[in-house]
Amino acid sequence: FIWNLCILDVMNPVYGCVGGINFFMAYYGQYSHRQAHTPSSVNNKVVQALRSLGLMISIDIHRSHHRAPHDKDFCLVGVCNPVVNFLYQKVTRNRWFWMVGFGALALGSVAAEAMVMGNLLTSVGIV
Repeated sequence: FIWNLCILDVMNPVYGCVGGINFFMAYYGQYSHRQAHTPSSVNNKVVQALRSLGLMISIDIHRSHHRAPHDKDFCLVGVCNPVVNFLYQKVTRNRWFWMVGFGALALGSVAAEAMVMGNLLTSVGIV
């Protein structure tokens, strides 16, 4: 996050918007994880609706991640699990690959997304 702030033009509204979306998604991931450890009887209607839409992971699917051999269902947003499960099973299980990939995404995602979004908005004449 600090790296992204250092390389971004913080006054540019595109960067602010993309950064805000990333901040929201980071919070949402943590909230989703917390709800995956909260009994269904305690969750409210919004959480239940998000789960039914596949936008928040269910308790049962998340629980499978905590059981041996710990090789599936890593994502906190349920719709992403099939993609990550496929990549983990068919591409590589090397933990260093995944750690470096996660680090690269965490450090460069806001900058890359903001550049793409800025170019897109400029090309259509919005910015």
